[in-house]
Amino acid sequence: MENVALPAMLRKDRSEEQVKKDSFSILQKIGLYDRRDHLPRELSGGQQQRVSIARAMVNNRTSSLPTNPAPTLTRKIPRWCLTSFTRSMKR
Repeated sequence: MENVALPAMLRKDRSEEQVKKDSFSILQKIGLYDRRDHLPRELSGGQQQRVSIARAMVNNRTSSLPTNPAPTLTRKIPRWCLTSFTRSMKR
């Protein structure tokens, strides 16, 4: 969970409590809530990619999101996530 939340905490534009709440919510939505306390080396490659996406979403940094994600990644990300990327890219 720290891997997802720490960059947003360092920005200090939200309270630590709000960042943690946002991080937990996004981890639940992308199916990694049960892996929140695992180290990166304990995650599969696809799970590590989803953590990167969660980090970008928590940080509200859409510039780091892929414009054409890998097919294996696309199948594992819920539709709401891809829709969020599309909306963010259009802004």
